[in-house]
Amino acid sequence: TFAGAAAAVRASVAKLGVDPAGLAMVDASGLSHSDRMYPAALVQLLNLVVAGHHPELASMLAALPVAGFTGTLEDRYLTSPAAAAAGVVRAKTGTLDGTAALAGYLDDDSGRLLTFALVAGNVPDGATARTEAALDKVATGLAACGCG
Repeated sequence: TFAGAAAAVRASVAKLGVDPAGLAMVDASGLSHSDRMYPAALVQLLNLVVAGHHPELASMLAALPVAGFTGTLEDRYLTSPAAAAAGVVRAKTGTLDGTAALAGYLDDDSGRLLTFALVAGNVPDGATARTEAALDKVATGLAACGCG
């Protein structure tokens, strides 16, 4: 059932040590505006994935699209300024009416591994592409930061 799926996701995330309070789910489909995973919880989960201490999560790394090359990021990061992060950003997109998100990881210019979750809400009709470009620009800035 939808309720069972949402409960299973919350239980699995809690078992990994991610605070389930960062999730609000009714059906776990990712298609309902009532399903939410807050940025802090996304980053907690991504940190677990990239740390490599949970082999059962390793397939998530390979499944994330590569900016400018694969999946939902294939047609993004092709023009400046975001083109500088093509091949560097690996992230999952999320887009619903009024919402655009990008969450993943990258190695910045100093070689430091960074995880990130960027979420824009209240995106006006017709502004999704501009919003996605802005999220790409932020991720590109993270890649160039040399934060290490």
